[in-house]
Amino acid sequence: MSDQRPLHGLRVVELTGRPGAARLLGRLLVDLGAEVDAFTTEPAAADAWDTWVQAGKNTVTGELHHQLTVADAVVTDHTGHQLLQQHDSVGRKPLEVCLSPYGLTGPLAGQPASELTLEALAGFLLANGNEGDAPRPTGVALGRATAALAGLVALLAYGEGASDCVDIAELDTLVSYLGTLLPPVALTGNDPRRIGNRHGMAAPWNVYPTADAPVVVCTMGEQMWRRLTEVIGRPELAADGRFLDTASRVANVDALDASISAWSRQQPSATLVQQLTEADIPVARLRTPAEVRGHRLTAERSLVTDTGAPHSPVASLTPKPMPGGAPRRPRAPMPGKGPLAGLRVVELGAYTAAPLAARLLADLGADVVKVEPPHGEGSRRLAQRIDDVGYLFFVNNAGKHGCRLDLADATDRQRFDQLLTATDVVLTNLSAAALDAADLGAESVLAQRSLVYCQLTGYGRAGVGAGLRAFDTAVQAESGVLLTLPDAPAMKAAVSLADVAGAYLAAAATLLGVRRHRQTGAGQLLDVAMYDAAVWSTFHRWFADEATKEPPAETLHPTTDGTVALSAPGPAELAAFVAEADGSLDTSTVLRHAAAAGVAAAPVLGVKETAEHSQVTARGSVVRQTYGDTPVLITGAPFHSAADPPTVAPVLPTDVSWKDEEP
Repeated sequence: MSDQRPLHGLRVVELTGRPGAARLLGRLLVDLGAEVDAFTTEPAAADAWDTWVQAGKNTVTGELHHQLTVADAVVTDHTGHQLLQQHDSVGRKPLEVCLSPYGLTGPLAGQPASELTLEALAGFLLANGNEGDAPRPTGVALGRATAALAGLVALLAYGEGASDCVDIAELDTLVSYLGTLLPPVALTGNDPRRIGNRHGMAAPWNVYPTADAPVVVCTMGEQMWRRLTEVIGRPELAADGRFLDTASRVANVDALDASISAWSRQQPSATLVQQLTEADIPVARLRTPAEVRGHRLTAERSLVTDTGAPHSPVASLTPKPMPGGAPRRPRAPMPGKGPLAGLRVVELGAYTAAPLAARLLADLGADVVKVEPPHGEGSRRLAQRIDDVGYLFFVNNAGKHGCRLDLADATDRQRFDQLLTATDVVLTNLSAAALDAADLGAESVLAQRSLVYCQLTGYGRAGVGAGLRAFDTAVQAESGVLLTLPDAPAMKAAVSLADVAGAYLAAAATLLGVRRHRQTGAGQLLDVAMYDAAVWSTFHRWFADEATKEPPAETLHPTTDGTVALSAPGPAELAAFVAEADGSLDTSTVLRHAAAAGVAAAPVLGVKETAEHSQVTARGSVVRQTYGDTPVLITGAPFHSAADPPTVAPVLPTDVSWKDEEP
């Protein structure tokens, strides 16, 4: 039987000097069917995690000339990029995707880094947890995992055989998670408050006590809030002036949480989960990484092998052929720049996951049309607003066109159907019930149109998680993120980890679908789960009890004017450096000494300082725009190429009327 994996036949050279995102991308490519020839300047590690990352690759020693002449693409880190420059004599120059901690430009280019130091610089440590807590990391390999997904997006967008170098920094991808934390910085000049397991833009949303074990409960919007008041037997709360809308509930969240906790602590967790699930309210148990590893959902999503080893999120990334639909109607060439110029994406999205996935495609040049209902997409009504529009709407919808259509109206539905005739991709995270009610489910659309349909859900379209309503923190809880740090209280990442990681996964899945559609002409269905992306970021924790080498030694080191995150190869190196860099030194001096000693180091910053940091501004990781007279900070594009410098288009207008167009 022929190999049906989506990247079968792709030949890739992996050229690296250290473990990191580039090697993780190489493993992802192997699991997707590519042939990967791996060359490294660093001896292979005996660590179980590193061994897993390198499994399935062809180890290459000696001369690379032959591999480079036949490769479709080269994956490098900073060291590998420098080595590749020495092979310019190769007749053809394949596409290079370079993944490194800080990227190839900016004042920190080439400096060592770890997950801890990158999170410190990205503002995570002072955003996670509650006010007064010590700085807290997320405990997952988020920089590596997200950069690897961004690398896959870049490889697919630019296409094998291109001669570009696409430069992706782990720091840039971490900064792309700050969308929910930038509003107070832009609107008040202050860092976001540390709010633990709550959400700064919606309520109720928290970890709540029950009679036996805590659970996560999340709500968005008025209908879900009213359903919750019915479940807890307090319908009068829906009319309480303190809780009339999202903004007022966020402002009065202490009283709100007290009312919910008074009910929840009387319920067994199993009963509470069943009640809220039946009411279509996102709810989740808190699982450890070990529990996730043995969970039925993890097996159903092919995230674990029969031996208990992790497996890349191939269930989300493998297109399912859906033949039978009519081909796209030809259209005139579409203006635009970037490797995806000419690709039209229709987004039926809400809040973060699908809208951000579509925005990533827009950042690469795709023509994205966001279709909203007449009352507008839900993120417009979140707390922290500009001209009565939720700030998050601006972050996730830059660079798109938009229209509002009532798909129950015959005229508007005709306009939408006309739009689909010249569309390449439909990208959605709307609930299955909402899609079916509008006759926009995957099977219905693909029976009529030969296109790519990417459906992003919490836990997948089929199996034990099918149909479960999911928001970010619920997925974090189910995937083990809240319990990745042993001996620490359960705590979500302050950023929308599952949403944003899911967006990168969906963008990559969409482009794999486009690739297969162009090869076969058949419609393609992508079943993308936020759970897959979140679990993938925790894989290194699965090996915590199997480590055969000493883990990197890390600490948070006080200085006279702040705190510095330090990461050294081992305890001896760290102890020697800390003994020299005593607490009498300021931050800049400690950072200078660390750079000279080859120790990874970064200041522990708040989000405001992150947005103003020289590396972030040099890379355009945070973009300053204005809406009217109001300053807006949004996350930048993480894909850097000399041929297509990263640009972020202005925010989507807040009121767009339909304009008929000739596709």
